[in-house]
Amino acid sequence: MSDKARYFLEQSVPELQDLEKKKLFTKKEVTMIMRRRTDFEHRIMGRGSKPADYLAYYRYEKTLEKLRKKRYNRLKPIIDTKPSISDWASQRRVFFLFDRAVNKFPKSLDLWSNYLRYARKHGSVKVIYKVYTQLLSLQPRNVNVWLSAVHYEFEYNKNVKSARTLFKRCLRFNGDQNEVWFEFIKFELNYLSKLLIRRKLFGLITERQQREDLQENENTEVIWF
Repeated sequence: MSDKARYFLEQSVPELQDLEKKKLFTKKEVTMIMRRRTDFEHRIMGRGSKPADYLAYYRYEKTLEKLRKKRYNRLKPIIDTKPSISDWASQRRVFFLFDRAVNKFPKSLDLWSNYLRYARKHGSVKVIYKVYTQLLSLQPRNVNVWLSAVHYEFEYNKNVKSARTLFKRCLRFNGDQNEVWFEFIKFELNYLSKLLIRRKLFGLITERQQREDLQENENTEVIWF
């Protein structure tokens, strides 16, 4: 076993001890978890490793965390529920696993999309921005990635300024793509429609009211790469 693999595995020992202490997993189960992780570490650190190996590791960790939560909820009345390392270790490990995966296979969109999906599911905004920034800098000609980032900013963060900035930067690299111009125009029309409906709903008639509403509605711009 390589020193790196041994080091990564040793980092999970306190978490496994905590799981056993809380009686969420037996000693035998903890031993099996360590064996599975050892197997996965050998696979992903080998010369012939593939993105699929990282995704298999991720699916195992996701299933393991699902089982932990299920047992935790069932045994809640009789176990120590004080927050401890096993409560957050899984998410931290998965993020670290994806970091290693995309560093080794930066061209694998399958890895990037799963990374983003997981970060969104867990509401990890900082990680989401980090992933999009890395991916866009690596694949600036990938229109779908730009549109995904725009959709996140506009629909989830309600940040019009940043969404518009993303469109403009996308056009620097993909100005020859009609799809980008079409989506940009659709975005602006959609935003204008929402703005008019909002002003009508709140009775914003004067020019000053509309200007203040515009400033309020367009959030502070996020700095992208």
